[in-house]
Amino acid sequence: MYHEKAPIDFNPSTGKFQSLMSAVLKDTSLFAFIWSNIRYLFIRWKLNKVLPKAGNIGLTS
Repeated sequence: MYHEKAPIDFNPSTGKFQSLMSAVLKDTSLFAFIWSNIRYLFIRWKLNKVLPKAGNIGLTS
């Protein structure tokens, strides 16, 4: 059975590994992180009418 480990990040200034989520959120609040994701999903939903469908760019007939 295939299993991935939790994503980690190496911090060269401390020389230690840390979880990817803590590396992403170290300079921002959890609220700002969630708000930016909601904003991205809303903009993507609005642009869904204009952008091509994912995985099909019209190369096949």
